[in-house]
Amino acid sequence: MLPQFFLKTKLLPPRLGRHILPRPRLVDRIRGFLDQPATIVYADAGCGKTTLVTEFVRASGLPYVWYQIDPTDVDLAVFFGYVVYGIRSLHPEFGQVVLRFISETENLSAKIDQLVDVFVNEVSEQIEQKTIVVLDDYHNVDSSEPITASIDRLVQYAPDILHIVITSRSMPNLSVTRLRSKGLIGVVDRKDLLFTPTEVQKLFAETFHQPLAPDQVRQFHEKTDGWVTGLQLIQQSLDHAAEPNSEETSGTASRDRLAAAFQQSELDIFDYFAEEVLQSETPETRLMLGKISLLERIDSPICEAALGIPDCADQLRALARRSVFISQTYASGSEEEYRLHPLFRSFLNRWLASYLGVDEIRLLHKECAAYFARNARWDLVVNHLAEARASSDVAALLAEHGSELVESGRVETIKRTFDQLPEESLEGRPRALIARADVALIESDHARALALYAQAARMARLSRDPSVEAAALRGQAYIARYGNDCELAIKLATSAIELAPGLHSLRARCYNTIGLCCFTLAGGAGRAIENWQAALAEAREAGDGRFARIVMHNLGLPYSMEGDLNEAVHWLSQMIDGGT
Repeated sequence: MLPQFFLKTKLLPPRLGRHILPRPRLVDRIRGFLDQPATIVYADAGCGKTTLVTEFVRASGLPYVWYQIDPTDVDLAVFFGYVVYGIRSLHPEFGQVVLRFISETENLSAKIDQLVDVFVNEVSEQIEQKTIVVLDDYHNVDSSEPITASIDRLVQYAPDILHIVITSRSMPNLSVTRLRSKGLIGVVDRKDLLFTPTEVQKLFAETFHQPLAPDQVRQFHEKTDGWVTGLQLIQQSLDHAAEPNSEETSGTASRDRLAAAFQQSELDIFDYFAEEVLQSETPETRLMLGKISLLERIDSPICEAALGIPDCADQLRALARRSVFISQTYASGSEEEYRLHPLFRSFLNRWLASYLGVDEIRLLHKECAAYFARNARWDLVVNHLAEARASSDVAALLAEHGSELVESGRVETIKRTFDQLPEESLEGRPRALIARADVALIESDHARALALYAQAARMARLSRDPSVEAAALRGQAYIARYGNDCELAIKLATSAIELAPGLHSLRARCYNTIGLCCFTLAGGAGRAIENWQAALAEAREAGDGRFARIVMHNLGLPYSMEGDLNEAVHWLSQMIDGGT
């Protein structure tokens, strides 16, 4: 299952801001890992991971792919789809085999090894120059066992031509000890990223243009432990104190305030200075910053249409020019997109909640959902509706567009949102149950899937909706076949076909299930072929070329086993040619 929509700006590297100090010692260290398959750069938010890796790839002189991962990428098909499209930006012919494998594999999580092997083979065949693939913010998908397993295998078998760089807020859930012992990965951690006293001195003198006395260098380093975001916050605070309209009129007052702030924890220090930075802005800008913190990725159209921020493009550019907390994605000739520093975004979320109140924020999330609905971005719609605590709307969306989310590989989105819904929101919405059941089926949780399909079938019968009942029976037939109860599977699939005379895609899958069952029975090859022929006709009627190719593969099996190679080759050739 391959997603239909890919966001191009996820495959663009971030721009380096003005307040950046080159770090040659760390760039050289990562360069030393290039002969290994992978480098992991991990530390908590605000330690400069992304900035360092951006500096490294630009200094390397090698072609590179930059993939900015966000929480919506937690599905295996989505994740690999982005990686493939990223590599295609360098090698336009790359990925045809991988993408076909993804689109034609219904349970991709069960075929991780094959997926990675297909990917590795295509890299070896099509890429001739050393290439770096950056997986930025990998922590957003680290909870996905399929993705973790795929990266483990990829690192183990990656060809020399490929180097993977992973940035994460924590050590990724990979077989790190084993991989390090085999010399397969290099690691840069928080301790490495902390600024040395010499770097603190150079940061303020050369980048911030605010030279420090030796005792100030020592104090700032001791109190921040070299944490770059803390140092940037100090610089912003000193800038604010130096402004003509600042309430602080003496350096002593500024130093006293800094000393008081340094008695707090690291995150409290961030909040302390972030509050100061926010209060130095106009009320209009403060509200704008609070509103855009509701977005994972920020662009002017949604800000203006959903958040009611006029002239947003100019305001975003101005903020990016002078703030260390908002950065612009590097994009030439395309729509500008911005991202907030994760700590600042979290701070703004809390500030906005206290400023506007929960009800107003929920309304803003609903406006964002409506905006994305107009663009058919159902994964983002459901996320914003969930944030708005609009349970009934979430259930309605899963009922109407759940099958699209399943087809596009957004299984984690469905799981996360469905499993948080109250039972009453699902009343009268059997299609929402079927969407969740389909996800359970994909993940081989047959008990959960069967219970949901049965519940959906009962709802559909009560509401006299034969098409929904047919979809539920189709799912039950799949499970019966997986359990080797072919008699029950054939009965359920036949009932589904009778209930759905015009649903060609569903009928194709039911005929295919019957064919698979017949093929396992003694003397059932002829009946299997008959049902697969019917499945192929229905798939063609539905315009479903992907499923037609699956059926053609099945049609070739009995002929191959019977030694009729001409007929077997006929069907397999049609499958390869595209199912027409």
